Amino acid sequence: MQNCSGQHPSNDPELTVLDSPVTTAKPGSKIMKNLLICFGLILAASDLAGQSFDLPARQNDKISVLRVPAYIELGQNNITDGIYLKTAMMPAYEYGHFGVQAGVRFDIISNNQNVLSGFSLIGSGNFLIGNIPLDVQGLYILSRYLDVLHETNWGLLLKTRTKHFKISLGTSFRTLALNNEEAQNLNDTINTRIHENWNMIYSFSYYIKPLDNDWNINFSVTNIDYFNLSQETNPIFKIGAQYAINPTLSLFIDTGYESSGITNMNTDFFGFYFKTGIIWNIW
Repeated sequence: MQNCSGQHPSNDPELTVLDSPVTTAKPGSKIMKNLLICFGLILAASDLAGQSFDLPARQNDKISVLRVPAYIELGQNNITDGIYLKTAMMPAYEYGHFGVQAGVRFDIISNNQNVLSGFSLIGSGNFLIGNIPLDVQGLYILSRYLDVLHETNWGLLLKTRTKHFKISLGTSFRTLALNNEEAQNLNDTINTRIHENWNMIYSFSYYIKPLDNDWNINFSVTNIDYFNLSQETNPIFKIGAQYAINPTLSLFIDTGYESSGITNMNTDFFGFYFKTGIIWNIW
């Protein structure tokens, strides 16, 4: 399928967000302030030079899109016992300026007894303010790390793009909780939930080719992965590639290095992963 400008749809599996470390670091206000300043400068630059970015045309409100990103993931981190293997599917439906996406993740090989280990739901709206494209996303994510522990995230994300960059910035509300049976066994002797409010979520990606090109390679720093949001001090450093086989089918690969904290002088390795998948534009 092609968009209204006659170009191939994005090879990137977005709307999609969303596997990263469980930590308890507190938000860094200085980091957030600096990123907000950078985000504002990028928006201002986009407005001044918007015509040169070859931004995709707005979709007609009567145009609908159904697409299905799916991937398999191989990796290892400090939570898993050796190598893990997961798979996920995230069908998305878009109508005009609005869209909705639901995703599920399954653990095939892992120390997690929950086969269904993740669920996500994202609602989005895209707009143009002058020459600046803006996407606003509301999201809910459930991650079931272990049979005794789960995590939920509610969040709001603002996204924009230029010819070679994608930038996302937002906030999330995170809860780590013991499952009901484990909580009851403790007889309320300890707090079985941990709440983190106003965590910052972000993604900065550079693409070596224009975003609408049939193939691309990108470099990213982010704390957003498909079914988890880590804290701002625990970034993932990623390299990815996309290739559009035809207007309806694209391939992508994504490899990431997960850290356990950039504010610590002895920054530790947390994990790594490799993902590969497809994006099928059904109509």
